[in-house]
Amino acid sequence: MDKKIIYSISWHPNETKIALVTVNGNLIIYDALKSKLLSQATPIEDQPSYKVAWNQLQPKHILMSSASYRVFLFEFNEKSLKLVSEYKH
Repeated sequence: MDKKIIYSISWHPNETKIALVTVNGNLIIYDALKSKLLSQATPIEDQPSYKVAWNQLQPKHILMSSASYRVFLFEFNEKSLKLVSEYKH
């Protein structure tokens, strides 16, 4: 995996996972204690992603925003990220 600038990091509300977004639009999920990559997704190629947040009430859901005027809702299940919906603003 190429090293890219990280714009935002969010802790899972109950576990040791972190979500981060990068300058090239990646959403990456790590296990912080094991230093292990769990999953990644790139919904928009070469567009910065500025913010990521775990849902505090439904921790399987993660939101990320991007420079493409879009917000993406992902579902995370242990080792996979699934794009659930996309909102354009």
